[in-house]
Amino acid sequence: MPGETFRGPWGIPHLRADSVADPAKDRVVAEPDARNSKAVGRFLRSGLEPGPKVQLPDKEAQLVFLDRDKFEFRAAEQG
Repeated sequence: MPGETFRGPWGIPHLRADSVADPAKDRVVAEPDARNSKAVGRFLRSGLEPGPKVQLPDKEAQLVFLDRDKFEFRAAEQG
């Protein structure tokens, strides 16, 4: 799904499921607007980890990451 954008409350769980569906993907990177604390918080509560803020042409983005190993470890803990 390259270039596809996920929006709405269903977006993050869907994104997480997609990240583990393809074994060639080691990491998911998202770039919510750093001023949008609700969006950033939703990503963090969903298990993504914060990275640096970066300046993009249209916004300052807060990078967030989900590594496959960490996702699989958390999924195994939750059983």
